[in-house]
Amino acid sequence: MPSRVFADQKGSYTLEASLVVPVILTVLLGIMFFSIYIYEKLVLLDTAVYSARQAADTWDNSRKDPETGSLGGDFRTDGLYWRLTGDYSGSSLVKQKTAGAAALIKTRIRGGVPGDREPAAISVAYRNSLVQRTVSVDISRKAAVSPALPAGRLDSLISGSAAAVIAEPVEFIRNWELAAGYISEARNFLTDFAAEKAATGDSKTIIASAKSDVNGKKVYHYPGCRHIGNMKQENILEFSSVDEANAGGYHICVDCTKSIIGRK
Repeated sequence: MPSRVFADQKGSYTLEASLVVPVILTVLLGIMFFSIYIYEKLVLLDTAVYSARQAADTWDNSRKDPETGSLGGDFRTDGLYWRLTGDYSGSSLVKQKTAGAAALIKTRIRGGVPGDREPAAISVAYRNSLVQRTVSVDISRKAAVSPALPAGRLDSLISGSAAAVIAEPVEFIRNWELAAGYISEARNFLTDFAAEKAATGDSKTIIASAKSDVNGKKVYHYPGCRHIGNMKQENILEFSSVDEANAGGYHICVDCTKSIIGRK
């Protein structure tokens, strides 16, 4: 009797195993294929992010290595005015730079993504809106495990996209200093021009004294002359122009003349 009970139990173990093991294997295989699928997507995304960032970092010189940024002994540049003449989408210079980024993408994909069914579709685009310059990367390829994917559950075409903003701190600082220098020069020029304009008689007010007499000549002064402070208020005369002062018999002050010569 006991032997029959144990025999029946052994048969149940075999039956249960035949039912459970296929399910477990199916789940394990599903997890494995799904993990490979996610890994491929992450590799493409990482490649897109890395390539976009490297392209943005080396954008200032097309001769730089897209991965290390090294010039490799070639210290030539793209020219002094390349940002004005060739820094727009579709130019030969931009095509050269985007081609370097595309080559970097192919190298990284070749060593990181399993399977080699179809070559990846790579797109590197550049956009210059004057306010902001951006390098964008789009990568897509057929998944290596696509035949084993659940029907209609996952897309057999995987992709990764990223964009990076081009920032050139050295160029920004140089342009800022250049603009500040020109603004300073313009301010100084306008200040000197206004002072010279006032000193040459274009000022609205010419000041003289009704009792001033230097060597038998009446003199007038420009605003700011040190002699004006010595005049009595009741003796001050104002003329609207040099011609009016000359018509009244007044001549320019010697110190005002020296001031004009000094400015010139």
